[in-house]
Amino acid sequence: MKSEELFDWLVDEALSKEIEAITQITVALEIDNITEVDREDGERTCDWNRLLLAASILAKSQTRKHQEAALRIATAAISLSTEIEVRDAGAVLLEKLSNHRAAKLAEDRELVKANRNERLGFSMRLEALRREMEDSVLVETDGSWLTVNDFQQKLWSGATTEDTWVSASAQTASGKTFLILQWLNNYVRTSENRVAVYLAPTRALVTEIESELKTLLKDTENVSVHSILDEQDKKDQELLDLADLARKAVHRDYQLAPLVERGVPSESVDAYDRFVTIMERVNANVVPVFLPPGLIPLHSLIVVEWLKGYSLAAIIRNRIDYQKRNGRSYRLPNLIRETLEIVEQTARFKAPKYLSSYVDVLNYHLVEIERSDLIDEEFDIGVALEFGVSSKTLLSLMELGLSRMTAVELYEKIAQDDLDRDGCLSWIRRYSPEFEGMNIPNLIAKEVLEKVPLEDPSRS
Repeated sequence: MKSEELFDWLVDEALSKEIEAITQITVALEIDNITEVDREDGERTCDWNRLLLAASILAKSQTRKHQEAALRIATAAISLSTEIEVRDAGAVLLEKLSNHRAAKLAEDRELVKANRNERLGFSMRLEALRREMEDSVLVETDGSWLTVNDFQQKLWSGATTEDTWVSASAQTASGKTFLILQWLNNYVRTSENRVAVYLAPTRALVTEIESELKTLLKDTENVSVHSILDEQDKKDQELLDLADLARKAVHRDYQLAPLVERGVPSESVDAYDRFVTIMERVNANVVPVFLPPGLIPLHSLIVVEWLKGYSLAAIIRNRIDYQKRNGRSYRLPNLIRETLEIVEQTARFKAPKYLSSYVDVLNYHLVEIERSDLIDEEFDIGVALEFGVSSKTLLSLMELGLSRMTAVELYEKIAQDDLDRDGCLSWIRRYSPEFEGMNIPNLIAKEVLEKVPLEDPSRS
């Protein structure tokens, strides 16, 4: 039996039922209102020695399906088992998968006891040290080593070459922003260049990146970090000119996709049909990415629900209700896993990439036929899909630093689609004393009060 055949056999046959069981339990821990899950029965099916041994074998595969199975086992070992040894093994497995940050997070949350390496045998310590060295990149400023995953390591290596342009594309949560900020910190400290322009598509992301860069560079002399949230901000004309030059270079000289894609509103009555049509056209004329073709209607439906601000739990419940209404049998772990994958891979990765490109081509055609009046300059389909928002008001609320969940809750109370950042701020300041009477959950109200300045500085 070849190694790939062994990996497939482990995932598809030997471990399939156990992986379904632990997936069911771990997902149930994260999503409320799922009553079909018998957690205790699932826990009794876990033979951790067998699962962890198989997962350590799967960790050697480069195939995503095999790595995901190993990751599920590692996550379950840490979150479900009460045995220290099993949790330690889960953390070791995460590191084998180059997911060192997740292992560290488990320690920070006290799911895994601190000083784990001291509890390992000598050979395991050497193995852990070897992995850490292989999964690290050198930070030249202080000689330290930064632990990264495979994608981040390739990106760091590519960015440190003498190539003028480097383009990287990866799914959400792959660590792009984290690594770029670390690389930029290292570059500013070690190179002779003293000006760097970081373009981001939303005010919320600009604010977040500015804060992180200030923290990273706080002890660096003669380095300052500024943000320009819009072209009316003239506080530093030189930086504004540089940002404009960078935008023009990306758009015209190198023909990369626009950093902020323009699109069509998703809230129209035929949004679902439009997404189905666009996905089918992308498959037929560009590259078949929305697969299998028979599931395009499902992908489109979930994209629409994601844009409308539905929570993951609500999207999953809708799928469960649909199966029940139509008398269809389903396996809950499979349904949950498939739905999460569609949200992550289609709604937040493939759809922004390919639908934005489609809209760019469409807009170019409209300009060519002198119908640029049909181009909607107000809605950004790429950003909307990434953040799961579908109106100017929702995006403005998130630009205030609010989470998607809180933004959706407030949006339902505001009941206006066209508020900008200042408009949302004014609404919150006016109605925050009445939140309790609006039946806004305490958790939501607390986040708003913590993140949004309720005092108008212009009146002080």
